[in-house]
Amino acid sequence: LTGAGLAGYQSTAEQLILQFDKPLAPGTKAVATITWHAEPRKGLHFRTPEQGYPAGDTQVWTQGEAEEHRYWFPCYDYPNERFTSEVTCHVPAGMEVVSNGRLVEKKPDAAGLTAWHWSQEQPHVNYLVAMAAGYFHKLEDKVGTLPISMLVPPSEKDQAEGAFGDTKAVMTFLQEEIGVPFPWAKYDQVYCHDFLAGGMENTSCSFMAAALLFPKETGRLDSLHPLDAHEMAHQWFGDLLTCRDWAHLWLNEGFASYYTDLYEERKNGREGLIVRLTSEAERVIGSKDRRPIVWRDYGDAMQQFDSRAYPKGAWVLHMLRSQLGTDLYRKGIQLYIQRHRNGIVTTDDLQEVLEEVSGKSLDQFFDQWVHHGGVPELKADYSWDADTKQARVTIRQTQKVDSEVPLFRLPLPVRFFCQEDGKPMTRDFTVTVSKDEETFYFPLPVAPDLVRLDPDLTLLGDWDFTPPGDMLKRQLNGDFGGRLIAVDILAGRRDAATVTQLSDLIGKDPHHAIRTAAVRALGKIGTPAARAALIPI
Repeated sequence: LTGAGLAGYQSTAEQLILQFDKPLAPGTKAVATITWHAEPRKGLHFRTPEQGYPAGDTQVWTQGEAEEHRYWFPCYDYPNERFTSEVTCHVPAGMEVVSNGRLVEKKPDAAGLTAWHWSQEQPHVNYLVAMAAGYFHKLEDKVGTLPISMLVPPSEKDQAEGAFGDTKAVMTFLQEEIGVPFPWAKYDQVYCHDFLAGGMENTSCSFMAAALLFPKETGRLDSLHPLDAHEMAHQWFGDLLTCRDWAHLWLNEGFASYYTDLYEERKNGREGLIVRLTSEAERVIGSKDRRPIVWRDYGDAMQQFDSRAYPKGAWVLHMLRSQLGTDLYRKGIQLYIQRHRNGIVTTDDLQEVLEEVSGKSLDQFFDQWVHHGGVPELKADYSWDADTKQARVTIRQTQKVDSEVPLFRLPLPVRFFCQEDGKPMTRDFTVTVSKDEETFYFPLPVAPDLVRLDPDLTLLGDWDFTPPGDMLKRQLNGDFGGRLIAVDILAGRRDAATVTQLSDLIGKDPHHAIRTAAVRALGKIGTPAARAALIPI
């Protein structure tokens, strides 16, 4: 210890406690050098042939999130302090070592091993410290001048190409969409045997589960681009900017999830985005979680890694982007990064920046969506008044309203499809839903052929609305999002006409997601006729 006197220390199951001989005055700089050894049960994981792994695939790798690095090195194991770090690892010749930042040197040591010295020269937080060492098959490329690589166990080398296929495209897209260049010196992806999660966004080197690799022959049926995009998006959201504490985890995971959605739109069009947003909404609604996104009553940090941080967090960003507009949203996110890069952030930091660039108060938005729980449960009814030529839409919020879940205030887009003078026309309106029951009237020249509520999928809600009469049939022949909703409605019916409609979709709909949804709907219906319709498949 330099800069202070050490009276003694204690090593407990959770902490290393240093006892100074005199209290340190504020501003005093003291440097402690600690030598230790450990047989870690968490944080550092070995994979060897003696454990049943393929010969030649020996690996050791780390996994620190949320608070598991303390099990293999002395550290401040919490996300609200940033620091630079260095890792030196000594391995047999022929092994590769990957860690954060820049490779300073690789040289033989006195013991006949090879010492790899890595330096992370920009500050990051403790759980992002990483090391993977072992035998790997390596693929390399560049995005501009930025080196990128993928390392897989040698036994999986034939499956590496498919996993690496989207990496350059993802990197290019994220830099364009976020508007901030990739912030680190390089980017590695390391596939690890029996990894503890799907992936982990360590600074400049993501670790992934080798079990997810697949042969290139199945590339039309499988893809790792969502994992690739999620972990890479974290390099900005989570690594360059890190949540101050686990209560604000959604600033890491919600952003990574939403920018995965946006890459899906780039890769597979608007339909791809709708499929992901719909799936994420189903996860949020299905969880029936009434806790807020920012929740401070957790006992274990891992309690925060659930549908509130991931899909609901993504939906919060999607609603902000929808309400502010794409350009204003992007401007806000760029300023958010520039102002807080290499720092720690809270939800207030994001809100402050978005209010600054938009000139709007977002207090109510963040209060209901982030600081309260649940989602709006919306029951809608439609009718046409021929005398006044008005469409009538009644919206009821049916969620239990209490101190946990509020009565929501929502901008609701409503779209009518009409035939005017023999020509198809659309009429768009936006109303504000804020009460437990409200009726809205819309003047139209003729009775609409179809009414769509939130037609562009801009609101997270648990909807109960069935278009009356022939409207549902027309919706089945309309836009992609409408067809997907219509199939979900039909899945709750059991009549022969419904089975026929769904069977027709399986054979005729141009999009695989609709065909898949129709198959699942028939399986849910489960009648003899529905099962018979599935037999040819």
